[in-house]
Amino acid sequence: HVPSKYPTFEYYVGAIGHALAPWSAFLPFAFCRLYLTPPGRTGSAGERESLGRTAVLVGATVALIAHGYLVARTDLVAFSGPALCAVAIGLSSYLTITHYTDPTALACPDTGIVNCTAVTTSSWSILFGVPVALLGLLWAVGMAIVSSPWSWRSTARWLDTVRTALAAAGAAMVLYLVYIELFRVDAICLWCTGVHLTAISLFAVILAGRASLSQRRALAVDSPPR
Repeated sequence: HVPSKYPTFEYYVGAIGHALAPWSAFLPFAFCRLYLTPPGRTGSAGERESLGRTAVLVGATVALIAHGYLVARTDLVAFSGPALCAVAIGLSSYLTITHYTDPTALACPDTGIVNCTAVTTSSWSILFGVPVALLGLLWAVGMAIVSSPWSWRSTARWLDTVRTALAAAGAAMVLYLVYIELFRVDAICLWCTGVHLTAISLFAVILAGRASLSQRRALAVDSPPR
């Protein structure tokens, strides 16, 4: 029997909360620490670090609000999709804004193997005349539309096909971009890596949701009418 609703977040917290309790007590202090001025950082370096800290705080706030709204209205897969899309939209928006304003303003190291500026200002950051960051933002918005809780409730087969194809295209693009970073630019962008991990996770969530949806449809067909 396939459950109609996956276990809630509280279910898992109840199972492992005793192990997390000592460490989760430090979480409020960690967030408060982000409000403090970066020590010993001035000029553009301090501005980039402050911007990065602000992005973490805003992202955590948005995620908490989204969790409170969606977790009671959807199952685990339908909730995880929009949550990951929100992360992808946030990261892609930040990369798009800095691309059109000041690529060097990214809150990221600019020396060594981790060098966001080298990646975002390279010739590979433009694809068919369009910034890769903007393409990522458009993809994330599209995924948010086809991964919404309401789209999962739809019985349209074409919607399931579009959702899976779009997620697969994002995962394939990640492989291409990682190859470019490692073997062409010789640098890694932390913000880009965040988008990459989100895209791969979203692809896995879509596949899991598709399998669950197929099982439910099969059970609905096999179940005798009441």
